Amino acid sequence: MDPDALSDSHFQARMRLVIDRLSRLAEADPPGSFRLDLAAVDQALEKVEGEIDAALDDGASTRLGAIQRSFDLTHAELDVLLFAVAAELDTDVRELCARAQPGLTTPTATVGLALELVGLPVDQAGLVEVLSERSALVRHHLVSIEQPELPVALRPLRVPDRMVRALQGVAGVDPLLRSLETPLVAVPAPGTDQIAEVLSAGVRIVYIRERPAVSGHAYAAAALDQLGITAVGFDLRRAGPDHHPYGLAAAIAREGGLHDAAVVVGPIETITNRDVEALVPLLDNPWPVILVGSSAWEPSWSRIVPFTVDAQRPEPAALIELWERTLAARGVELGEGVDEVVAVLRLTPEQTVRAAVAAHLAAAADAAPVDGTHVRLGARTQAAGRLEQLAERIAPRSSFDDLVLPQNQLEQVAQVVERGRHRDRVLDEWKMRGLGSRGRGITALFAGDSGTGKTLSAEAIAGELGVDLYVIDLSTVVDKYVGETEKNLSRVFDEAEGINGILFFDEADALFGKRSETSGAHDRYANVEVAYLLQRMEHFDGIAILATNLRSNIDEAFTRRLDIIVHFTIPDVDHRLTLWRRHLPETLPQDEDLDVDFLATRFELSGGVIRNVTLTAAFRAAQRGDRVTMADLVKALSAEYSKMGRLFDTSMLGPHAGLLDPGN
Repeated sequence: MDPDALSDSHFQARMRLVIDRLSRLAEADPPGSFRLDLAAVDQALEKVEGEIDAALDDGASTRLGAIQRSFDLTHAELDVLLFAVAAELDTDVRELCARAQPGLTTPTATVGLALELVGLPVDQAGLVEVLSERSALVRHHLVSIEQPELPVALRPLRVPDRMVRALQGVAGVDPLLRSLETPLVAVPAPGTDQIAEVLSAGVRIVYIRERPAVSGHAYAAAALDQLGITAVGFDLRRAGPDHHPYGLAAAIAREGGLHDAAVVVGPIETITNRDVEALVPLLDNPWPVILVGSSAWEPSWSRIVPFTVDAQRPEPAALIELWERTLAARGVELGEGVDEVVAVLRLTPEQTVRAAVAAHLAAAADAAPVDGTHVRLGARTQAAGRLEQLAERIAPRSSFDDLVLPQNQLEQVAQVVERGRHRDRVLDEWKMRGLGSRGRGITALFAGDSGTGKTLSAEAIAGELGVDLYVIDLSTVVDKYVGETEKNLSRVFDEAEGINGILFFDEADALFGKRSETSGAHDRYANVEVAYLLQRMEHFDGIAILATNLRSNIDEAFTRRLDIIVHFTIPDVDHRLTLWRRHLPETLPQDEDLDVDFLATRFELSGGVIRNVTLTAAFRAAQRGDRVTMADLVKALSAEYSKMGRLFDTSMLGPHAGLLDPGN
């Protein structure tokens, strides 16, 4: 017999037995005086189940049998559940309820009628057996007892819609949970075997503390996968204000029994912050429940002590294999030479799957194999949008080929990329993290005059690592009210640790300036801000670049915590010549006799100033509808000097001094 048909037959046969008992109760004279012959009931039940069992194949099961086993229901509890379901589905059953209990104002299943139906006394003893708070039906929220103001016997019994649909064979999860259900991606990681061992030993409750860019859900899935245990996962970050914490936890716990599976749920702070007792329904179950959170386990959450463990990041090889597996499922392969790109990404397994899909779509649009560019693009789709409320996100378009820097500066900038690519190997695999409390983050200081390449270098680093650059908007961070700046900075760092991105603090001395002698409340609070930044940077796990025009203004305590310091200087003649030529590309209409050698030799300018000069000259030429001339460059240069407040002497122009004449 087909398994679904077998399940339907079992459900309908048991339901018929329940309704038959209800009919005999309703027809008794006087109503309610009938008492069941338990021997006859058992005999009928054995006959029905014998017929069903005879039709089962080896190892087969039915929905009703699976639910009874999962929730450890007695025959009496199962019949009470079926009685309440019948009253929900059938108006004739409700009519029988009214006839069996004439005092009812609304025909429905009641506590008293349910107890009579299963042959239990309508008193406390009968209630304790099937419908007390500790009974399986109530504890697992399979039924609810309503209208507590009524006498116990007259209180209506209700069955959640989810249970009705489950007994009818409707697949899926509770509609309340559909937006929260999340696929579980199992990726081997260090330490998951510990969870597998304790679960095998009978431990039912595990708490996984996750950290930025490390998924507790995936960590749990890897452990359960080792044991071959089915699991359902729920992401509470998607819970809205309409989700009552206790009811949400109860519905999630019930899904474990209905799916005969372990439950993985988190972050639990989402509900415990609203109701400290919200975890109770999740912890009182016979199936494994794995809780995920970002904070230490709080004993006030439960009397039950869970096994606690910190989630670890999967090895790079495991994440590369996940990229390959995800793309293979879509009929494509990961291109050669992109392993290094994948290894540096700070993505959780769930983000990796989504990023791989996005990379495939980008490659399909280009009609090309999935390469490093597509991988980086896919990773950027998983960036945290909330950080953009506090920072400007820049998708890098520059590379190291665009940098015009002395060799020693270029090598120092490249060190940021090297550390970003290999920190997992050096700090974790090679155990070079040491005994200090510092995080795994990378912090660099770029110091130098405006326009010397600090921002461009940060963008090139982001491009080389395949991540976005987040330029912190100081106007959204710094607040005149005491304590608000620290709160905003905390949000910045918290969001940044969970994304693939680089924090870029331009004009960093505004935040990281030297602490001063305390002469008043303002100084005291300013020093608190700096002290907070020192502490937060110490434990930051991401990449942060600080840029300043005034190196001497940065507090020395920050300097000691910096991994790399790069001093950007005004370019020399050769580098200036390269910059002039790059900012006057072949695509720009220009005279052939532009004397850029003279400009590079005579004027000590930064790359940013050179760019401004060439851009202004291009606009002058566009206004005339003509080519860029040497006169355009000279006049743009004069305007730039004026803008900087610097004296511009025509004698500096040598043979080109006449070009400043208004007639030219």
